[in-house]
Amino acid sequence: MFRLIVGIAVLVACSIASGQESSIVRIAGSKSYRTPEGFTATESWYGTGAIIKVLDDNVAGDMRRVRILTAAHVVKEAQKITVKTLGGTESTMTVKKIGDVNENDIAIGETTVPDAYEALEVSSEIPNDSREVTVFGLAGRAERFPDIGPRRLVTKRIGTLFNDTRHYYDYPVSPGDSGGPILLDGKVVGVVSGGIRERKSELGFNTWPLISAKTENIQKINE
Repeated sequence: MFRLIVGIAVLVACSIASGQESSIVRIAGSKSYRTPEGFTATESWYGTGAIIKVLDDNVAGDMRRVRILTAAHVVKEAQKITVKTLGGTESTMTVKKIGDVNENDIAIGETTVPDAYEALEVSSEIPNDSREVTVFGLAGRAERFPDIGPRRLVTKRIGTLFNDTRHYYDYPVSPGDSGGPILLDGKVVGVVSGGIRERKSELGFNTWPLISAKTENIQKINE
């Protein structure tokens, strides 16, 4: 699932920091529907998410209950949501809070993960233009995750859209990146929401410069 909104960009890759990488999860959504012929079919899709809060360390079997941050459009239509960690553990996620896809494309869910996984800190800071941030996403990797981990890319904020309700960055996003965290100095300040103006990437996917959900809304919905 991926929402198209509307620019241009260049991708810069760098090495992955294992501490941050371990907080990144795959979000798999699915729903069943009836075909015109009367058969039952299933539609499925992938997105990215991040652990942002430990809720309970006392879950049985060395597991902990955690809060997951992703994009609202990744989970909005899903009848079933599965979270997969870097270690391959899968669990069902329950959506607790969800924003309007067009205004506040942020969702918060809860699930259980092994207690080795830590949470990323959320910040309400808004990066200045040209300030570098780090973006995690699973475009082109979701089906092979965790054998191939998330990609980590460095980009910079290049402007504001829609009366400052969204920020955009010099970074080409692809389907599967949706819901991925945007980090400034190691803290989450945004979520991959969509992109603008289609172009072809060297990965073979259509890409769009990143549109980020407004950072203040992440902290409000995480309270």
